[in-house]
Amino acid sequence: MAAYLLYGILVLLCLSMVLFMAGFLCFQLGFELLTTLFYALAGKIMLFSFVILLLSGVLALLGALASDLRAYFRQDAGALRQILAAHTHKRNMAQRLGLEIRQIQYFSHLKRQRLLSADNQKQLNALYKTIAHELDAVKPQIPFTHFTQMHKALRLHFKQANPQAMLALRQQISGL
Repeated sequence: MAAYLLYGILVLLCLSMVLFMAGFLCFQLGFELLTTLFYALAGKIMLFSFVILLLSGVLALLGALASDLRAYFRQDAGALRQILAAHTHKRNMAQRLGLEIRQIQYFSHLKRQRLLSADNQKQLNALYKTIAHELDAVKPQIPFTHFTQMHKALRLHFKQANPQAMLALRQQISGL
């Protein structure tokens, strides 16, 4: 049906072109009355063809829109959309759960790191105080320059958070 309509429009457009050519030929031959008639008829036929083409395009668009709307609102299409929505919701919830688990693991890891760091600092402070007391206890037994060097070394190791060096210094103090 649409093909016949399109072919009919093309035939009308060809007819209008033939009439334009005939009008031009009559103009060249000097027949003004026929020229006016052919040009007027050709213009009206061409306008009619384009209007029919435009209307058939609009009707085809409306028909496709109606068909798509009927397909969208069919009961089985609605059920399929509900199934797909449920599946998408389930997938999103699983993804969200995985992300929440990762977030909880990340925050608990950060908390463990902070606790470990705080405990290490607490242990380092206790070790520093212990070694400082031991160093103060042996102060009368060693020269003052050696005492100040050891005390500076202890503070340096404490600032660098180097417990192995602090323990090595403690061994030196114990050996005095």
